[in-house]
Amino acid sequence: MTPTQRERIAAAFWDRVGGRPAPPRDLAVAAAGACPVWVRASNGVTPHLVREWFAARGLRLPDGSRTDRPLLGCVVAHRGSGGIFVDANLPEADRRVIVAHELGHFLAEYLVPRERVVRRLGDAVLPVLDGDRPPTFAEEAAGWLAGVRVGVAVHVLHRGFDPDSHDRSERSASELGLELLAGREEVQAVTTDESAMFEALTARFGLPASWATGYAKRLAADARRRVPLSKRWGI
Repeated sequence: MTPTQRERIAAAFWDRVGGRPAPPRDLAVAAAGACPVWVRASNGVTPHLVREWFAARGLRLPDGSRTDRPLLGCVVAHRGSGGIFVDANLPEADRRVIVAHELGHFLAEYLVPRERVVRRLGDAVLPVLDGDRPPTFAEEAAGWLAGVRVGVAVHVLHRGFDPDSHDRSERSASELGLELLAGREEVQAVTTDESAMFEALTARFGLPASWATGYAKRLAADARRRVPLSKRWGI
């Protein structure tokens, strides 16, 4: 995901909400008003707990994990809606970024591609996206379904997760989540100094230090790249 795509997705999300609220932001509340997704804080989150919770409500999740290690969070997407679980025992700042990360997965990998396909092919394609029928030759040949999650989509976030992970999907979800919590433009409008950015990200935007460190470094480097060469050289 390019920075432009990331900022466009975040801007569209806040347009649905009706504008960016002042930080620190509660994405659990914002998401409920912006898209079909809910957030549930649970006293401990495990793959088994999530599977059992959905099974009791008639939805069988794919068993993609043979272990039942404690999770930081989890997102499940189905039929255009999503549910995010987050460990209620985490500090508030950590819960904030875990919800943002899982919302990043939901938006970038599920909802936005799904809405794009439906705009192009119409509601008739929804049974394909929901896994109720295979695509027709014309739908498959159109290529619009490439990269779109079909059926039930599940993502789990294990403890010990590195917010600066090099995994493309995880990094994109983290970067989108951070853009939602503390947008590039609004942070750089406060300061372009890395140390001052770190202070703003933790004190004003409510990010934990482990997430603010790498994000401040990236934002400061981006701010330097945006300074015209003539100004950098004192011309």
